[in-house]
Amino acid sequence: MKAFILVSAILLVRPLICQELISFEKVIDWNESQVVVTAMYDFAQPFQPQLRLKAQRELEKAFPGLLKTALLDMTVDSSTTVLDALLLDSGTLKKVERLFSSAVLEASVLTRDFKSMKNSYIVGFYPSIAEAFLTHTSPRPIRPLMEPAASGNFSGILIYAKGVFDVYGENTKDELKPCLFPKLRDYKSEVLFEYKNMSYDDIISDGMVYYTDSSEDPVVDDRVGLVPLRIYTSQIFGIHRTDIVLSQTDTHRLLSDESVIKLLTTGRVAVILDLP
Repeated sequence: MKAFILVSAILLVRPLICQELISFEKVIDWNESQVVVTAMYDFAQPFQPQLRLKAQRELEKAFPGLLKTALLDMTVDSSTTVLDALLLDSGTLKKVERLFSSAVLEASVLTRDFKSMKNSYIVGFYPSIAEAFLTHTSPRPIRPLMEPAASGNFSGILIYAKGVFDVYGENTKDELKPCLFPKLRDYKSEVLFEYKNMSYDDIISDGMVYYTDSSEDPVVDDRVGLVPLRIYTSQIFGIHRTDIVLSQTDTHRLLSDESVIKLLTTGRVAVILDLP
C-alpha cells in the first residue's frame, strides 16, 4: 500500500576532484507522510576504507541543498508548489533550509560493487515540512449552516475520491491529487474547510487528512473510527487538482452538525483516492 512519487536525478553538486559525483533519488510518500531522499556519492578511484569517511562528509555537506531541490515540486495546495512558495516569500526559504536538521539518517551503506556510497534520509511532513508553510496562529471557526440535516454519532469523516472527476470550471476530467493543505469546497467552489480552520498543533501533529488508496488500510480506522460519515467527491478543483468539491447534499451533511464540524477541524478525516 505504499504510495509515492519517485524522482531520480544526477547532479554535479559542486566541483569535485577526479569527476566524483553526488546524485540523489527522492520518494514523496503521501501514505506514510514522509519524503525519503537517497544521496549517492560515486567514488572516482578504487575504493579504500579511508574514502568512506570522505564520502560521508561530502554527502552531509550536500544534503541540505539536495533536500531543498527534492522538495521543489511538492504540492502545498491547489495552486502552490514548494518552489512557488519559495519565490513568493524569502522567509519560507529560510524555514525550508532549516529542514535538514530534522532529517533522520535511515541508512548509510556501500554499494555491492564498492563504487558508491548511499545515505538515505527521511523527513516527515508533520511537523517538519508543514511548519515551514503555516502562517496562522489560531483557528478560524466554521459557522454551522442553519438548514437542519440528518446527523448521527459519527467517529470521523471518510471521503471517497477514487477515479476521475470533472475539474471545476474546466472542460476536462482528472484524478484527485494529494497535497499538504487540501481544501473542501461547496458546489459553487466556495471554500468550506481549509488549514486555517484547524489549530496549528493539530496540523503539525497528523496533518489535515490521511491519504490512502484502500479502505482496508488499518490506519483508516485509527483516523476516522468505525462509524465515519461517508462523503463522496463530486468534482475536483485547482491547478494541481487537490481540492474536493462536494455536492449540496454532502455540504449540508458536513456543516449542519457541530459535532461533525469538530471532526473536520481536529483532522479526523481520511481520503481514499488513487495515489500516484
